[in-house]
Amino acid sequence: LPFLREQGLVGSYAYSDAYMDDDRLVVETLRSAADWGARCANYTKAIGVQFDRDQVAALECEDLESGEKFAIKAHHFVSTVGPWTDRVGKNLLGAWKDLMRPSKGIHLTLPRERVPVSSAVVMGADKQKRIVFLIPRHEMVIVGTTDTDFPDDPGEVCTKKEDVVYLLKILDEYFPGAKLTEQDVISSYAGVRPLVHDESLSESGTSREHLIYHDSRNVTFVTGGKYTTYRHMSEQAVDAVLGFFSIEDRVRFARNQTKQPLNPAVTLESYWKNTRLGDRYQSATGINRRFISSWLDRHGGEAEQLMQVYLNRPTYGDSEARYWEAEALFAMENTMCLHLADFYLRRSPLFLADKQRGAQYLPALMMAFAEHYNWDDARQKEEKERLMAHVRRELAWMESAPTF
Repeated sequence: LPFLREQGLVGSYAYSDAYMDDDRLVVETLRSAADWGARCANYTKAIGVQFDRDQVAALECEDLESGEKFAIKAHHFVSTVGPWTDRVGKNLLGAWKDLMRPSKGIHLTLPRERVPVSSAVVMGADKQKRIVFLIPRHEMVIVGTTDTDFPDDPGEVCTKKEDVVYLLKILDEYFPGAKLTEQDVISSYAGVRPLVHDESLSESGTSREHLIYHDSRNVTFVTGGKYTTYRHMSEQAVDAVLGFFSIEDRVRFARNQTKQPLNPAVTLESYWKNTRLGDRYQSATGINRRFISSWLDRHGGEAEQLMQVYLNRPTYGDSEARYWEAEALFAMENTMCLHLADFYLRRSPLFLADKQRGAQYLPALMMAFAEHYNWDDARQKEEKERLMAHVRRELAWMESAPTF
């Protein structure tokens, strides 16, 4: 471990844990659900409910893209809105007792070469009362996270100066030789944990376990928990909800297939198989080997689709821009990526890992989106402002926030 503080160091130990891209896991879960017959909608907002004898009979919704309003009827409703649980409960149902203790957590991203660790590192913080991780991922290193109460709107969460100072101080305690400063930070991101209120005195002491709560008005709320147990949570929630159905209705449902991979093209086996084929792909296509390695690392077997897109469509920029154009087209066609900001923030590592945060690719990517969705000049201006609004809010802690 380069730059590690050796003073007082007696020994160390290693253990194995899971590794994932959280945005990608959400998208792949939705894609898999759609393949199995679920109807998934992006940019759809619940704006009200319809009651029948004190029971929720329909959910009133709005398509945020078209403005169209419609209702969804169901035998039973399940809410899995995380830190928005209490807000949804109050806004839609009225009388409501809070279930949550939302907690804010932020992460910083740094260039891989500034902290060249080959595996994740666990660091003690706050006199060992909590831990902070240093995690290498693709082109960057991630450090986080913080843990502070956040009673405000989860949609407005962002990184503050004190969050950055806190994490850099911990990094300096463990890796003083790296001499890291705020200027080394590429980017940051913030989120809100949906912790279930358990009367704990501290945020870090609050349980990470999940809660399945049945409201008497025909709605089940699933909240708390974390990615590690999300499939277990889902199975428990489905089993619990089926208890509200008659046996005649229950037998209509198919047996779950959760033992299968979410995406057959992105399994451990396909990952290693395709990684070994990297040189062959390069010889056959002439594509930069670095591009191929990156696609294989992030997309597994679906990297072949990205190579075909790269080779078969015109480009609006140089080879680097062409790489990201292929990523963008794949995202638009396969992941309900409707906005430029979606791509920068949730479908690619541009905002987090690129030292210019993808600003140099904006003209080419804007043209790719405009061609695919038939955007006029006014819409392109709106999309750029949408992206910049997030950049300004999230990176306001920087002395000079970046511009695109």
